[in-house]
Amino acid sequence: MTKSPPEFSRELRSPELFHVEMSGNECGIIPGRAIRILLAEDDMANQFATSRLLTLYGYQVIVVDNGREALKSLEEYDYDLVLMDCMMPVMDGYEATAAIRDQTSKVRNHAIPVIALTANAMREDCDKCLAAGMTDYLGKPIEIGVLLAMLEKWTLFDSSHRGA
Repeated sequence: MTKSPPEFSRELRSPELFHVEMSGNECGIIPGRAIRILLAEDDMANQFATSRLLTLYGYQVIVVDNGREALKSLEEYDYDLVLMDCMMPVMDGYEATAAIRDQTSKVRNHAIPVIALTANAMREDCDKCLAAGMTDYLGKPIEIGVLLAMLEKWTLFDSSHRGA
């Protein structure tokens, strides 16, 4: 049985950072089924901008501040995808992803897509993300079109990780 995370309740006080115009079903969201995304990001401005953008496009977003909180949430709730900052305090994205992939951990879905969010987009940095068990990677600053295409790639066409 799928266990949904609580609604996003953290109040993020920040000015409107972007304007998005949408028409129709631009990013291929499945009607009647919210895609659940866990965003592990320690920077409050990035939390606000990314979660707000994804919410505008119909995604359900839960935000945590570090890898340890991400693991705890993945032990308790079902998600469709994780957006994981690589460099965070307490536990970084590499260590958190290794724990997600560890079959002995209490994470509910070890095969969940984990998309790295990294300011370092050099080839060797991307290779490090993939070697750590991350499914794919996005460079920062995040480009809206690239992010939406990545989410569609890993959620619309790959339903094997869903608990539906």
